[in-house]
Amino acid sequence: MTEPLRCADCLHDFHDGPRFAVIKEDTSRDYTIEERLVGGGLYQAIVCENCAGWYDHSAEVSPEQA
Repeated sequence: MTEPLRCADCLHDFHDGPRFAVIKEDTSRDYTIEERLVGGGLYQAIVCENCAGWYDHSAEVSPEQA
């Protein structure tokens, strides 16, 4: 049995609901100027519809893409 896909922000289980890809920034460490210029501290996360509203840019993804 596989683990359910959960929102990266609120940990809500998606089930069959909509999901959104967002770009988040890693704040767990300091990045050099060069690393920041090339997006070294950025990563993609999957969030639920409610949490997607907190981001300027979010893209809805299908279950196959998540």
